[in-house]
Amino acid sequence: MGVVQPVAAQLSLRRPGGAAASTRAVEPIECAGRLLGSRELELGVDKPLISVLVASYRARATIGRTLASLAAQRHGPTLEVIVVDSSPDGTADVVARQFPFARLVRRSSRLFPGDARNLGASVARGEVLALLDADCEVGPDWSRGVAEAHEQMVHPLIGGVVENGNPESATGWAYYLTEFNRWLPGSAAGFIDDLPACAMTMKRALFDQYGPFMGGAYCSDTELVWRLADDGIRPYLEPSIRLRHVNPTRLPAILRHGAHHGRAFAQLRSRVSSGGLPLLRAATAPLLPAVLFARAAVRAARSPVGLARFAASAPLTLVVMSAWSLGECAGYLDAVMPRRGTRTTAASAGAGIHAPRP
Repeated sequence: MGVVQPVAAQLSLRRPGGAAASTRAVEPIECAGRLLGSRELELGVDKPLISVLVASYRARATIGRTLASLAAQRHGPTLEVIVVDSSPDGTADVVARQFPFARLVRRSSRLFPGDARNLGASVARGEVLALLDADCEVGPDWSRGVAEAHEQMVHPLIGGVVENGNPESATGWAYYLTEFNRWLPGSAAGFIDDLPACAMTMKRALFDQYGPFMGGAYCSDTELVWRLADDGIRPYLEPSIRLRHVNPTRLPAILRHGAHHGRAFAQLRSRVSSGGLPLLRAATAPLLPAVLFARAAVRAARSPVGLARFAASAPLTLVVMSAWSLGECAGYLDAVMPRRGTRTTAASAGAGIHAPRP
């Protein structure tokens, strides 16, 4: 594996020394691993190895699974959990009442995912920043896997594979196979072209040098990965790092999400392109559903998901991919023929958007 410079050289990971807690510190939730309570962090009792940043919006139904899975970490490194919530549905109240170990940052108006992650990073103290969405959950050895990957490898940006967190749902499968087919279980370790934010971990030095995330828009994780690629820094996929994504199940909401997602991606892509590329891409957009579908089928066949499971979800998956493709075509047309009111807004798009491109 090649050494990435100059970012990797700036950070030598180490495990915290485990200083004794102050008598004024509150006890964190009972767990097998070592979680720092918010009061301990205020007092500067200990420094975490990993800061887990959870961007949350309307996550009342899923945030409990996310934080409970973090509380269940065993034999892992010291970590802090920072939840940045801008929900109107009481998500923050659930966090404050049931998970006192989490440091809660509240905002009254909705934040784009990149803005929420920037806010979390601004108060994080860990040597590794691990992004986790509020509709994901991790296994009990996840934090240990993240720590070992960053200690053993110089790569500053490391991601993991994404499993289906609600495999009982047919529409959930369609969403999952559209969004995450490039990071399925069984994927080989190595450099890749993109990472979903929910599976992204990075050395703090990388964020300090190349951050913050793009604010006020979606696809901020993709934009960061592209900026890093311009400097020769590519994400590294470590399959031993695994998480489960709990997918939406209401088809109308999934289709809206796909269309907004595709449009936001095309708008971003057009801003970094030149000449007539947006018009050419808009003209070829009708081919996208078939291309996306075929590549997802190949990836599923090579993974434990398998072709049989893919075939069972194929009609719905193709519908969701078509919604994405229509949105992408609209985004390219926005670039060619800009009109008032075409910008994707926080009120109109789904949360946690990244780009599931081929």
